Amino acid sequence: MSPGSVTEKLHFFAAEYTPAMKVGEGGGVEEEQEDIEVLEYPFEQAIEMVKEGEIIDGKTIMLLQYAQLNRLLDPVPRQQHILIAGPYRSGTGDDPNLIRRNIDFMNETALRVYEAGHLPVLGEWYALPLIEKAGSRKIGDEIFNRIFHPSAVRLLKHCDAVLRIGGSSQGADEMVREALGMGKIVYRDLNEIPQVRF
Repeated sequence: MSPGSVTEKLHFFAAEYTPAMKVGEGGGVEEEQEDIEVLEYPFEQAIEMVKEGEIIDGKTIMLLQYAQLNRLLDPVPRQQHILIAGPYRSGTGDDPNLIRRNIDFMNETALRVYEAGHLPVLGEWYALPLIEKAGSRKIGDEIFNRIFHPSAVRLLKHCDAVLRIGGSSQGADEMVREALGMGKIVYRDLNEIPQVRF
């Protein structure tokens, strides 16, 4: 590490551009001894150059990874596997009718995600049958707690994104934190999800 880079602050900018916006071939301020060369590579080639050690500048690597994680250069929206994260028990007092209302809301949202061209999933679709088969006798017993949230975390590893819906829920908020930690997309509204046409 160089002492200057330990304390410096850098601001990165990402923006769309077109070839028509180009105003020069490079250059720089001659009295500052700047020699700027503009290089443009296809995105996949640039990522491969990072892997091969041809691009080693930290700033460039961070910007390329930012573009990759946020799918800024995807040519068209692609189908995503999206985990619907919303309240299951929160605010219900474990009333079965209120829990069913929460599940219905998440299922309705899943249908809308499906109709947008994606593959939705609820952690409850996996967890609840497993919990029943394992012999759980009531919500919140040892078997329920051992399977319910851990199964959603396992499932999340196989998803591209999370859609956080509904009101307060520690479990849904945990899914958002886990997703962000894995570098996955987090949507907060159905309208943020791109439409995919087949």
